[in-house]
Amino acid sequence: MADQLRPVRTCLIGQPSEVANVLRSAQRRGHLVEYGEPRPMSGYRVAVDVTLMQPAKAAPTPRPATRPAERPAQRLTVSGRTCARVGAVTSAVGVLGGLTYGAWVVVQWIAAHWLQVVGVAAAVLMVAAYLFLRSRGGCAGLHCEGCGH
Repeated sequence: MADQLRPVRTCLIGQPSEVANVLRSAQRRGHLVEYGEPRPMSGYRVAVDVTLMQPAKAAPTPRPATRPAERPAQRLTVSGRTCARVGAVTSAVGVLGGLTYGAWVVVQWIAAHWLQVVGVAAAVLMVAAYLFLRSRGGCAGLHCEGCGH
C-alpha cells in the first residue's frame, strides 16, 4: 500500500551545496512542490523556504486496555542503624576530602611562595634564638650592656 503524501512547508538551512543537494534529491523523487529564493545567513549558510510532499502521519494504533495483575506494594525498609552508618561514612568522606583539598592548597601556596616562606622562617628562627639566649641570662652576642663584648 502506497503512503498518502501531503504537502509540508518548511525552511531549509545549511550551506548552499547542502541545500542544493536536498532540493535536487526531492525533485528527482517528485516530492518538490515549490521553493523560494535563498536568503543569506551567517557563517556561509543560506535559508530557503520549500514545500515538499511528505508521507502523512499514520494514526496511532490504539492499545487494548489491559490492567496489570494486582500486586501488593512492596516497601523498601531501611533500619536506623543502616542510615546512621551511611551518614557517618558520608561525613567521614566529606571531611577527608576537605582536609585533602586544604592540604593541597597549602602545598600549592608554599610552592608558589617558597622564597618568602624561607625568609620568614629564618627571621623567626633568629628572633627565637635571640630570645632563648637572653632568657638564659647570658650574652646573646649582640653587645648587651655590661657585657664588654
